Amino acid sequence: MIAVGVLALGAGVGAGIALLSEGDGGDVAALGDGSARLVPRPGPITIALGGEVQAGDVLGGRLFAGQDPIGPFADVLAEADLAVVGLSAAVVDEDPADPGGAAWVPATVLDGLETAGADVISLANDRALDLGPAGRDRTLGLVAGRRAAVAGIGVDEHDAYAPAVRTVGGARVAVLAATQDLDPARIATDTAGPAQPGVASAKRVDRLVAEVEATAEEADVVVVYLHWGQEGETCPGAGQRELAAALIEAGADVVAGPGAGGVQGAGRSGPAVVAYGLGTLVGDGAGEAGTLAVDVEDGEVTSWRWVAGRVVGGVAEPVDADEAVTADLDARQACAGLGP
Repeated sequence: MIAVGVLALGAGVGAGIALLSEGDGGDVAALGDGSARLVPRPGPITIALGGEVQAGDVLGGRLFAGQDPIGPFADVLAEADLAVVGLSAAVVDEDPADPGGAAWVPATVLDGLETAGADVISLANDRALDLGPAGRDRTLGLVAGRRAAVAGIGVDEHDAYAPAVRTVGGARVAVLAATQDLDPARIATDTAGPAQPGVASAKRVDRLVAEVEATAEEADVVVVYLHWGQEGETCPGAGQRELAAALIEAGADVVAGPGAGGVQGAGRSGPAVVAYGLGTLVGDGAGEAGTLAVDVEDGEVTSWRWVAGRVVGGVAEPVDADEAVTADLDARQACAGLGP
């Protein structure tokens, strides 16, 4: 069973335990009684980061037909040791009386995402609070205690910015979620504050960077899942690149997320891996999609790969990476300033 929890920052290695030295099989730690034990190093794991699941007719039709909410990319997520997706909607237990064009989904979507392989679900986006304070409070109540950890939203800023932590293959993987995309008229009401529920806003760069720095002190792997990017753009904007650089400097190993509507560049930035646009897994439009798969061993990113996809009938399907697809991805990697 995979352990789930919220990272307790500042806890250190453990009460009465001090790191002594490194060996081929792990680290030797001294216990409080003077004895020693071998602490195994984390083994190789794969982390998959998928795009956005959006409220709409396509998702509603899949739920009505008893289908999983993701479709073919569920296989890609299920093969990973840890999978992260974004849900762009408020979550409610009954139909809103007057939705007014708001993006919302029934709580059964969470069940479907878990069954489809999602281990962490980000609700840090511009649609999660569309139903106002009442919908926000219902969403917070429904996401609490799920098998899949929910990140990027909370009863206050401490809760919203806190990482969701899973122990996988002996490694503590921390996933933080935040949104760089918020309606200017709703930034004040939707951003989580000291005593205000809301989402984690990447516009508060210092707050997000501080959380990454603290998390990196305790976790083996730090993933930041962001809702970001300009709709329709295939190259990331300056704000995206600056934010990614700041998060990597703070200790992030992987920075990725949807929001631009399509696929932007993915690749290496120093020791970390960045994917500026993951596209849409399920939505009412067409376009491109993909999933970033990252291999990690002993707390280091050893390799990465992009599983390319195309949205057909509102649902993303993996496609063969032929010469045309590969050339296009290479061009986007170059314009994003990323390496192979």
